[in-house]
Amino acid sequence: MAVAIASLASLASCDIDSSPNGKLDGYWKMASIDSIESGNILNLDNELYFWAFQNKLLQLVDRGHKNATFLLRFEKSGKTLTVTDPYRHKSQLEDVPVEDPSTMKAYGIKHAEEDFTIKKLSNSTLILENEEIRINFKRY
Repeated sequence: MAVAIASLASLASCDIDSSPNGKLDGYWKMASIDSIESGNILNLDNELYFWAFQNKLLQLVDRGHKNATFLLRFEKSGKTLTVTDPYRHKSQLEDVPVEDPSTMKAYGIKHAEEDFTIKKLSNSTLILENEEIRINFKRY
């Protein structure tokens, strides 16, 4: 009986900790940002810009330390990814609300709330698109 209870408890904890995001969860390196209107491509191969998804939290981080780190909420619904509530990460003890969303431009985000269409999501590739840009990622 004790073994059965322990087994059920371990299964229940897996359900609580599991994420509904599937292949989206993880660490994604930005490969390029394409302008939909002009066709220009900003190659980011030499940059260390990452989007990291876990549960409902998105971290934008530059491992080259040229840009600030940001934390946002996100929601994935079908082929739509919505990012909201940006905070600038200042230290382990302090995150402050973003007052000027243009500070996140290096990561392809211009507004405090943005919707992207998920054009492709596989084990190795993520492509997000809105009216202005297409962001191409490779899983890291």
